[in-house]
Amino acid sequence: MDQIIIDKYKINFYNKIVPYFDGGRIEKIPDTDHVVSSFLIDWSADDINNYVIPNLDSVINGNLDEFETGTEIMLVVVESSVTTFYPDSREQNFPSMATADFKEILIGWSEFLLQPPLSGAKV
Repeated sequence: MDQIIIDKYKINFYNKIVPYFDGGRIEKIPDTDHVVSSFLIDWSADDINNYVIPNLDSVINGNLDEFETGTEIMLVVVESSVTTFYPDSREQNFPSMATADFKEILIGWSEFLLQPPLSGAKV
């Protein structure tokens, strides 16, 4: 994980205790003012490492022109130099970031997801 990129987008990954009927559970949270956090929250480390990053690398390496992915509330279009986020809203201004930055953020999120305590762990 590139801490400079994480700091550039003011991203904070943290564990949150969420109450459940049988006690608390840990949830992993990405916190930033950038819309990328809305994308990260829906992806597991396995999905990031086995699906998103390989396709992103294919775009970076020129094997794909672009790669589209997303969540229920957002479409993400990855091109070789820029990644654009299209939230499910009526916004006219669509945020973007360098694709290299997006990759580093994905790596950081994946690493955080794999650190104990794991998401869903009982408190």
